[in-house]
Amino acid sequence: RPKLYLTNSVLHNPTSYNLHPARAHQVLNLIHEYDAYIFEDDLYAAFVPGGQVLRYASLDQFERVFYATGFSKSMASGWRVGMLVCPDNYIDDVLRMKTLSNSNTPEFGERVCHHLWTHGEYRRQIKKVQQHLYSAHERIRQALPKIGLIYPEHTQAGLFVWVDTGQDTSQLALDAYKEGWLVAPGQLFYPDASASTHLRLNVSTTGDDFLVWLRKYLDN
Repeated sequence: RPKLYLTNSVLHNPTSYNLHPARAHQVLNLIHEYDAYIFEDDLYAAFVPGGQVLRYASLDQFERVFYATGFSKSMASGWRVGMLVCPDNYIDDVLRMKTLSNSNTPEFGERVCHHLWTHGEYRRQIKKVQQHLYSAHERIRQALPKIGLIYPEHTQAGLFVWVDTGQDTSQLALDAYKEGWLVAPGQLFYPDASASTHLRLNVSTTGDDFLVWLRKYLDN
């Protein structure tokens, strides 16, 4: 009997997939059937050019969706300021839990985020970030085939690219760490920590030196 479905519907971590309309309707039907709820983590929303992508919250109109987003990825990692929209009948409970767990949040960060968001600086900065990520994706798109790997065609934006290396990436990630590179093996993203041939790369921090090392590693 499921109670809550936690998901990234936009630029999913680690795959960078976006929610497909047919899948969204299937999931919402199941949520209503089982009297469950969705927690939609939309932390990467700012990285979508134009922002026009499907979300559970827009389809469901917050009847059974808790929608959360924040600024730690798009503005500054130290600004732990977030927003939550929830069904009307849970607002009082959410406020009560917030007050009991953390009665005061850092007002300075909230005021800075509010100012940047309402005075145009945020939009200008996000546009620069989107352009940077687009260039980074284009570089990775061209580089991966040169080392025998496939750039997933569904990937167009966001921080991550989900690459199939053809071999277990848990040991690969450990060996990369010893050489000074931090990558995320697919094993980290499975509930049972099962072996995976996939590797999550951050396009903004994956340099040519690492790709040269990766090619040599996979050839051995």
